[in-house]
Amino acid sequence: MTDRTSEHPPSIPAANAASSCAPMECLYSRIRSTIAAMQFHFAPWPERTWLISRTWDFVYVPIPKVACSSLKRWMLLLDGVCPANVPHVHRHMRIHYSAGAHYGPWARRRVATRKLFRFTFVRNPWDRLVSAFLNKFPQRKPPAIPVIDAVHRSRRGTRCSRSAEQRNITFREFVAWLDSIDLARAEEHWRPQSHFLGCDTYDFVGRFERLADDFHQLQQILQTDHPLPSFNATPRRGGITTAIADIPADQLNSAPAYRDFYDASLRDAVARLYREDIDRFGYTFDMQPPLQSSESGEDRHATSITNAS
Repeated sequence: MTDRTSEHPPSIPAANAASSCAPMECLYSRIRSTIAAMQFHFAPWPERTWLISRTWDFVYVPIPKVACSSLKRWMLLLDGVCPANVPHVHRHMRIHYSAGAHYGPWARRRVATRKLFRFTFVRNPWDRLVSAFLNKFPQRKPPAIPVIDAVHRSRRGTRCSRSAEQRNITFREFVAWLDSIDLARAEEHWRPQSHFLGCDTYDFVGRFERLADDFHQLQQILQTDHPLPSFNATPRRGGITTAIADIPADQLNSAPAYRDFYDASLRDAVARLYREDIDRFGYTFDMQPPLQSSESGEDRHATSITNAS
């Protein structure tokens, strides 16, 4: 890796969010944030979501529900910022680190010309979808509300009780709704992972299923010993025999293992919906993913991911 003293211009300061500032400094910060938000809005997706570390010379491509909350906090630690002092980490990263905020519509070209180390992490699609469901639907968080409303509207075409209209939706209903929409335009938590990565080549692709080992490899490549914070992890318990997929989200008293949500029909439905991810990353429902595709050779850590076409 290159010298961290860096010939690159400094990034937008990732200031301690808890610190006070003088009136003019606060005004300048608000103006800066507004400009960054405008540039982010006009940048193309997914390039605008790429996170750039100028001091460490890398681009991280975050995918929701693939340890991205932990990896964003790790990026803050690399810059000496305590994540606990940043109340809205996702917004902070979007304003201070995203390619969209830095470069606007020219994000892809500017990132490509800088030739930064590029990495990401991917996850078993069946597991990732359950994780998104458990994270968003039991508490009816904003990404889930339009889905719940859409399912309720579809119920009005059939005879159902008032209590049925007011309850949360089940995982089976969620999958059925996904099957009725264009996933390329879906909310990012259930958008296919392949859409975040495009046809670009990546220097390192880690796997959520072996996060500790792959993150350790990444640390070695970047020559850093900063640990990965544990955040937003949901403990799972397996061996549940009831029909978990048919229980409304807000009635789930614990977080079952992802396999417990699936019967044969749901497993096949998700396989069809996320076929590109399954083929591209080598996942099956039960089996662990393959090792890094370039494990042998001069660069044992590099993994090239491109579309089969």
